[in-house]
Amino acid sequence: MTSAPIQETSFALDLLVGRNPPVVVTGAMRNPTLAGPDGPANLLAAVQVAAAPAAAGLGTVVVVNDEVHAARFVRKTHTSNPATFRSVTAGPLGWLVEGRPRIAFRLPALAGVPYALDGGAVPPVALLTSVLGDDSRLLAHLAASGYAGLVLEAFGGGHVPAPVVPALAELASHLPVVLASRTGGGEAFAAHLRLPRVRAQPAVPRAHPGRVPRRP
Repeated sequence: MTSAPIQETSFALDLLVGRNPPVVVTGAMRNPTLAGPDGPANLLAAVQVAAAPAAAGLGTVVVVNDEVHAARFVRKTHTSNPATFRSVTAGPLGWLVEGRPRIAFRLPALAGVPYALDGGAVPPVALLTSVLGDDSRLLAHLAASGYAGLVLEAFGGGHVPAPVVPALAELASHLPVVLASRTGGGEAFAAHLRLPRVRAQPAVPRAHPGRVPRRP
């Protein structure tokens, strides 16, 4: 598949599909018209991982550049480099040597997200990024726009500009709100947020629509 949506696609599969058999996602950065296309090598490596007994129970993984990445951590970090996919928080789960996968460690299974098979629509969730100078106008219109929740990529460990706090508190009073870090590595803090009147739920390092927890 094209490399652009790999991190979202693999994460969704990890939430929706069981851990056995494993699901292996791969792609390419250089198309066949360019020197040194990486697609064939990535495809071969993906098949080798999928067929290996060592991959049993891994869930969904991304195999690129002879590395095996957990779907929950992998992200694209460069627009054109074939080594663009990195797992900043944890590093790769393993790698391939002469076509043989080497799995260095395993992660506990995610809780998963139940889904219906009747073709029902998935509730829309907004994804916003905190920036200096944010005046919260977008937050004020989210609920009226039909969104069922918000994932907010905040500064550092989950901080937002002070002018945003009232609007965020109002939104969190009737919609699920997840605070994530826009840094791409590490976790959002729970004990050090110090956001008055905001009952927002800290998120895992990379928050996605579908990972929004229910309000307590």
